[in-house]
Amino acid sequence: MANWTYRGIIAVFSLVLIAESSALAAGDSILPGRPDADKPTAQEAQELGAPFESVAAGIAFRPPAGMKKIVGMPGDVIVRYVDDDRHWVLAVSKLNFEKPVALASTIKVDRDSPATMPSTQPGADKGLLETTADQMKIDAPGVEVLRKDVVPIGGTDVGMIAARYSVGPQTNLTQQGLFRVNDKNYYLFNLTVPAPRQGNVSDDPQVQTAVATFNSVLETVRLLEQTAIREEQDQRLFHTRTLFVNLTQDKIRQALVKEQWLRLKKDGKDIGYSYVAEEVGRDLPRAGHAGSAFATGDEGPLIGIRSRTFPEAGTRVDAETWMWMSFDRKNEKWSNIAIIDRGPDATGKPQRRTVGDVGSSYVTQKTVYDKDLIGHGEEIKQGQVDAQQPPFRVVDVHMLDVEHIGKNQDSTPVLQQLPVFYIPQALAYLLPELLPRKQPNTYMFASYVAERRAVMSRYVDVGGEDQVTIGNKTVLAVPVKDRFGLEGAATINYISPDGTYLESDSPDTKVQVFPSDAATLQQIWKDANLTRPGAVEDAPVPPGKPPAPSAVSP
Repeated sequence: MANWTYRGIIAVFSLVLIAESSALAAGDSILPGRPDADKPTAQEAQELGAPFESVAAGIAFRPPAGMKKIVGMPGDVIVRYVDDDRHWVLAVSKLNFEKPVALASTIKVDRDSPATMPSTQPGADKGLLETTADQMKIDAPGVEVLRKDVVPIGGTDVGMIAARYSVGPQTNLTQQGLFRVNDKNYYLFNLTVPAPRQGNVSDDPQVQTAVATFNSVLETVRLLEQTAIREEQDQRLFHTRTLFVNLTQDKIRQALVKEQWLRLKKDGKDIGYSYVAEEVGRDLPRAGHAGSAFATGDEGPLIGIRSRTFPEAGTRVDAETWMWMSFDRKNEKWSNIAIIDRGPDATGKPQRRTVGDVGSSYVTQKTVYDKDLIGHGEEIKQGQVDAQQPPFRVVDVHMLDVEHIGKNQDSTPVLQQLPVFYIPQALAYLLPELLPRKQPNTYMFASYVAERRAVMSRYVDVGGEDQVTIGNKTVLAVPVKDRFGLEGAATINYISPDGTYLESDSPDTKVQVFPSDAATLQQIWKDANLTRPGAVEDAPVPPGKPPAPSAVSP
């Protein structure tokens, strides 16, 4: 049995909206209230709202008052604020780069002495400000750039971009502030508001208020210390490495339960059920093949889930999931398909759509440059070394490959290298029952989250054994607290001292999941389908490739 976080899983506002221009738009003065000018007056700036602070993201600030906060956004978005009445949108994101990226362009005087100043001269190395503007030109030609410069705010260099652009009948002003932490880490503040299509944008009272408000927001930004967080994460990862060493094939086999029936409640009301089958297999079940005799891959846990939920009035979600991994965690495959049925619309037309994802992770090899091998060469005979050999070595890399299913959604595949503490979907499902329970401990993993289309940090805390009330009984249980992201909503899984799953509670959503039986579920849900999920495609897939989405059973 997995926690509710996994069972419930069924944008950064573009940095590229504006064309490059180093000059102000003709007829426009510098936008009023810019951070390097006088501070906005009380009449110009809208009152700011309650502070937002995220130690996990490393930033704090005050948004405009009256805006609705939205967290849990996809990609690198930390938080988003919206004002539907005024059509204001504020998005705050964190940008991380593998290689250093300067905030603004630098003039190359010589190799060892660059002049670090904003520049549009030929030969200048482009910084984030310029590359952002270059991409904006590609994505939204014809926009007016009103400013593009670097200003100091509270001792931090901030790249400022403001521009007017149109999308259909709507014309907007976008203001962006790029806060530099270092050359690999930036924060992006992006406020988008309506603007007049013609004329001097600086003369518009609503634009003046928006500009003054944005500058007031930027002046409240604080970068938070994260040293203690990194130290705590390192300790968690040490515990995770120890867990991986002791996570034997026998322990995983013993955790598998042939059949389970699960009951789902919200606020005390039944909202659905799941049937779960757990066994050992070599691949996902495939149409046209009886059993898994055709499969020649390594053995590992195979988990199938059929579920039906009613998340809101008039909506039914039928889902089928298969997850498989090899016991050594080097290979996995999964298929997760859901049909969302909202009933007929006003014209009687059915409102049904299919969503989901299919994926795999696998270990492959690649050649990497290693500066420590320079001059050492390669041993060609005993005692003889070819010093002319290039300094490269072959390393194992763990890759993730995910394809998404469904109309009217981004179908861009996910293909990325995985960290060493990544856990496959099947292991993530079984994790609460596999963790040691003799003493409290903390762990950190990386898991793929379909609804975010991203590999996210997963924090798991094993508590001490205690008496808890489950149903109407008081029992001994070990709480396993599970959350995605340092500040994510938690699910608490209760495991008996002998490793039996007892219940999962999600306080934020008020959802409970607990074991039941077929007779009880059929009594509650007269049309309950308590059978194994259907097989996926009609032929096995080569290692390292996900199942074809078109062949997945609904």
